[in-house]
Amino acid sequence: MDYKKAENYAVKKFIVHKTINDKKGEPIIQLYTRWKGWRDRASITLEPLQHMVQDWPIEVTKYCVKNDDIKKICLKKYNFLFNKSNN
Repeated sequence: MDYKKAENYAVKKFIVHKTINDKKGEPIIQLYTRWKGWRDRASITLEPLQHMVQDWPIEVTKYCVKNDDIKKICLKKYNFLFNKSNN
């Protein structure tokens, strides 16, 4: 499969995250994302958590479980990720 075609993009893993605050002081979480089929560091992208939750819920759940600080936010804002039917 050619993962470099847009229709085949797939998350390999989330590496780390960063939190920034919007104008209202609300936290915005962004995930450094490594994509399948891409090996160079330049292909690692910074993606908003809110978009990744919609498109890659299983991968986001795995990342949240391993990272306590983001897990609290995911449990509060995206609790549907932790339903047993999604894992």
